[in-house]
Amino acid sequence: MLLTAAAETYPAASPTTINRQLIGPVSAVINQPAENGLAEPRKFRRLKACGGRARWLLPRLLRSAPVQLVPVLSAMIGTGCRSAEALTIDVANWRPETDEIWLPQTKNGHPRMVQIPCRARDLILGCRVPRTARLFLTPKGQGYVMRKNCDGQIQTAFNNTRDSAGLGRDVTPHVIRHTWPTWFYAATKEHGQLMDIGGWRTTSTAERYRKMAPADLGDRLAQAGWDVTRLGDQLPAPDERRMALHLVQ
Repeated sequence: MLLTAAAETYPAASPTTINRQLIGPVSAVINQPAENGLAEPRKFRRLKACGGRARWLLPRLLRSAPVQLVPVLSAMIGTGCRSAEALTIDVANWRPETDEIWLPQTKNGHPRMVQIPCRARDLILGCRVPRTARLFLTPKGQGYVMRKNCDGQIQTAFNNTRDSAGLGRDVTPHVIRHTWPTWFYAATKEHGQLMDIGGWRTTSTAERYRKMAPADLGDRLAQAGWDVTRLGDQLPAPDERRMALHLVQ
């Protein structure tokens, strides 16, 4: 019965997603009476995961992105934000004086502060930054409305960008969540800071997101303009004239 529901509800999902989104919650609800001694506990068989994601990206994705998608992708790539976290950033929680972003609502319920590398900061400032409300707006100038599948709000534009960059269909917005820790650790080898900025509570979770990368990845990223070894208040101040030019009501 659950496998039928999974096929209908999550036709393209991985076993890990089905376990997390369907089998786990159903098991918790049905077994709640058992915790109070009102029923016999029931075991639900999880699907066997066939290995974690091994995909991470290089900067060429941004070169193919339309203007309205560049700031969002820059924030995601530069900080490791999930798409839902990036799309709901309020301008009030962006600290340009220290190049940091406060994320009060996260998937695991633990707020965190993320620090922006110089390239991401410049790409965000290069687009129009509103004075109030959401930091990133739709092409119509409105804030993104949160739905169950947050990726769906940028999915079409993201897919077009991915195809233009010559990347496979396995590349989804969530792959960026694996890209940032791979870049950051390759360039810095700072595991503690990786966990703090990424918002991971355990080493095993952080290791699952951080992928193996070539030894020269940090140098290659720096040559492409993505120096992730200097973050937040370590960055040089942006040109104030440039900030004023792109600041709009």
